[in-house]
Amino acid sequence: MKYILTLLILCIACTSHDKAAQRAPESATTRVGSSAESSVQAEKRSDKAVSLSPDEQQTWRKRLPLPAKCPNYDPDPSDPDSFGARVLMLNEKQTVVDARCMLGSYQPSHLVFLWDGTAAKPLTFPVYQTKPPAKTPSRSDVGELWGLTEFDAAAKQLKVFSKFRQDGDCGWSAVYSFPDGVVKVDEFHLKSDCDGNDAMNPQHWPAVQVQ
Repeated sequence: MKYILTLLILCIACTSHDKAAQRAPESATTRVGSSAESSVQAEKRSDKAVSLSPDEQQTWRKRLPLPAKCPNYDPDPSDPDSFGARVLMLNEKQTVVDARCMLGSYQPSHLVFLWDGTAAKPLTFPVYQTKPPAKTPSRSDVGELWGLTEFDAAAKQLKVFSKFRQDGDCGWSAVYSFPDGVVKVDEFHLKSDCDGNDAMNPQHWPAVQVQ
């Protein structure tokens, strides 16, 4: 009788061990899946433009050589769309900083800098516009960008939409990148006729062959 009871106890113990062993890989897989999902979510968050705290905004204000003509750097706490500076990290050593300069009547102006860890270098941007009587766009390099700006952190690009009037049916839009810290035009659209068509849709405007 004792022999039979001993066998039963051993069988129960073996069965419990096998079930635990089967559950272990499933639990590990679940943990790995959760970790991978967290990594994806973290990567998606890192693709977004960096949101700066008030203290960080003031730190950038001290770093940037902002001229006296830029009175509107400080963020407005009552306006969620206002900002002092936005940053785009190109690599461990270089950061592009977009600083608001002036508000304007329907779009602000911006000064953009390249920060190398010790100093901020003002950047200039190629802009193409048609100046009468010429019919083809000509290039000029500007240091102050008037318009709406947005960083694409995943592509490491700066997007600009500059309106010629408040309706947004004419103006230009551009996509800039920064290979090796140098400004490069990836895409440029221009619409000089303020005819009421394609308002706020610069991606539908004629593309300019950039140089």
